[in-house]
Amino acid sequence: MFEAQRFVQERQAAIVTSLQEAGIPFALFTSNATYVWIESADPSYVRQYRNIEFLVNRQKSDLVIQTMMPLRLTPDLKADHLLFRNEHNLQDRWNDRAYFAGERLTDNSLEIPTLQVTEIVNNIPVVALLNLVVFQLSRFKLDDKVDLRDLIEVGLIDANWPAKLPPELASRLQKILDDPEG
Repeated sequence: MFEAQRFVQERQAAIVTSLQEAGIPFALFTSNATYVWIESADPSYVRQYRNIEFLVNRQKSDLVIQTMMPLRLTPDLKADHLLFRNEHNLQDRWNDRAYFAGERLTDNSLEIPTLQVTEIVNNIPVVALLNLVVFQLSRFKLDDKVDLRDLIEVGLIDANWPAKLPPELASRLQKILDDPEG
C-alpha cells in the first residue's frame, strides 16, 4: 500500500514538474485537486488515489504528449481526453488522464472546467474549489461523493455552501452534509 501511494505521489510530482518546466498551462483535477485542497487545510489528512488527472487545452495536446514521453507514459488520444498508460502498471485504473479544459465529457455531456478557474495551492495549479465542487456534484460518481465528504470533513465545505449552488446541486450537497456517512 505504501509503495503504491509513493509511486502515485512521485508520478504526480513528475507530471506537475514536467508541465511547469514546459510552460504548459494545466491544473490538477478531480481527486488530485481534492487531495491538494485537503492537504492545504489539514496536512495530516491521509488521502489515497491511484491515477493523475489534470486539465490542459486541446491545442496543447502534442506538446503535452511530448512532455509526458520522458516519464514513460504512453499516450492514447480519446474523444474527450488524453490517456497516458504507465509502463510499470498497465491496469486501466492506473492510467493518467489529461482532460480538455472547457470541453464536454462524451459519456454524459458534462462540461469540464476551464483553465481560467484555477488557483495555486501549495505551489500547484488546481481547479478552483467552487468549480471542483460543482463538477463533482454534477458528475456525482462514488469517487466524487467520497471527495466531497473528505472536503467536508476537513472544513473546506460547510453548511453555507448549498447557497452558492444551483438548486439541484445544492440538494445533492445538502444530502451529504446531512448524512456524511451516507
